[in-house]
Amino acid sequence: MQLSASLSRKIWVVPGISADMASETLVRLRNGEVNQFDRQELVRYPARPVLATAVS
Repeated sequence: MQLSASLSRKIWVVPGISADMASETLVRLRNGEVNQFDRQELVRYPARPVLATAVS
């Protein structure tokens, strides 16, 4: 089915993190009506492992 819709996507990133911090997807029909809006946010990211150092 052809909806004649437009799709807009925004993605927020941070250098050094291999995941999107947030993203938004908006689907708008030709008449201006919002057909779909979705927002996803990163809420947890694994911390880097702490390297143990030898104490003399």
